[in-house]
Amino acid sequence: MYFKDKGIILGKRKISDSDVVMNILTVEHGKIQVFAKESSRGKSRANVVNQPFIYGNFDIKKGSKNYRLISVDIEKSYYSLRENLYSLSYGSYFLELVDKNLKEEMISKKIFLLLLKTLDGIEGNVENYIVIKNYFEMKFLYFYGVRPNIDVCLNCGEIGEKRYFSPEAGGIICNRCNVLYRDLIELEDEELLYMRDVLYNSLENILNLNISDNIVSKVDIILNRFILSHLACKKYKSLEFIKSLI
Repeated sequence: MYFKDKGIILGKRKISDSDVVMNILTVEHGKIQVFAKESSRGKSRANVVNQPFIYGNFDIKKGSKNYRLISVDIEKSYYSLRENLYSLSYGSYFLELVDKNLKEEMISKKIFLLLLKTLDGIEGNVENYIVIKNYFEMKFLYFYGVRPNIDVCLNCGEIGEKRYFSPEAGGIICNRCNVLYRDLIELEDEELLYMRDVLYNSLENILNLNISDNIVSKVDIILNRFILSHLACKKYKSLEFIKSLI
């Protein structure tokens, strides 16, 4: 059976001198593994269309055991992301977060559109990488079904005079319930407001906010710990590399 579908290449690995297998996030078929040929000539078109970040229309043959690439009509290669170490690192992290957590053939059009929008967002935004990362992570967690609870205390359901965040428990803890938890990070009002803005607003609106670097960095730490506590994958090579750049 042959089909066409829009997709983004999340990653690839070589399985022989002439064959690679790519993980592609598609709109209608979810995340699928697709086998493809790779030329011995490093700059050939066959090699170009096998690269991560490629967004396009894929012609794919579905066999009894696997998918095989027939051709690709590239809409965007995101080549500029590869020219800057920071944009490459953050973009690679977004791909890795999706790739390592979405199951085979798990369909999520919202995550597909989120990834596309975020890759567009990091092009030319050299001063906003961490803000865009916060946005991607929060929206991904929401669409994936495990978003942090940032509304009321997880234990009593009240707002509380003072608030903390428990990455392990997965959300806000008030000052009356904080003795029940051990991994608490104190939350200032501005930090909680920023987290809610990131969750409920568009990327364009988030990038226009006047948020201090301290708040952005604090929320980044919270989201990193939450992800490691609540997603199946506990280690991301691209995230470790990002930490080495900061």
